[in-house]
Amino acid sequence: MSGAGVQRICTFRNALFRLHALFLTAFAAGETRSPDPLASARVPSDRQAQYYDTAVRWMQEYLRMDTTNPPGNELRAATFFKTILDQEGIENRIFEYQPGRANLWARLPHASGTAKRPIILLNHMDVVTSDASRWKVPPFSGQVVDGAIYGRCAQDMKNEGLAQLVVMVVLKREKAVLDRDVILFGGQRRGGGRYGHRLDDCQPARIVGER
Repeated sequence: MSGAGVQRICTFRNALFRLHALFLTAFAAGETRSPDPLASARVPSDRQAQYYDTAVRWMQEYLRMDTTNPPGNELRAATFFKTILDQEGIENRIFEYQPGRANLWARLPHASGTAKRPIILLNHMDVVTSDASRWKVPPFSGQVVDGAIYGRCAQDMKNEGLAQLVVMVVLKREKAVLDRDVILFGGQRRGGGRYGHRLDDCQPARIVGER
């Protein structure tokens, strides 16, 4: 690796560990009684493995989307997320505030009578610029080299945003009984743009929560 921070890589092991940790936290949010401290222990290992494989595949697809800011083009990423969320039957909406610039909101509703405050899974979809001449592989290739996925912002923060997306999918498929709404929000952050993570631009009543 030539130069600190020049090549952003994320090994399968680290990516899946982060995903698993986030999944366990979110899944357990709706569990009040469990013989195991981690509620996800009830999910068969073969299904967990399928989730990990899916996460890797989606991660590569996500990294191949050039959302360099400027100009951003977050709509590409938001549309990618929306396609998956629609397929899974998860409520979602894209807010396009300028041509090609967008935020994404999605929600899994609580199932209890009296809900706790929502939890927000927050991420940004734009990435910093990159100099392809200083990379082993093209920065938007999502290529696997020696067990690692290469891509601009594979460590910060497309990996976290993708993990959050998979958490939403897992919670939905596993029919987790949630005691609060779980909200996914992806937008712009880089460059201090006025629309980055301005949740009040996206229907205030929908996004009050804790992060």
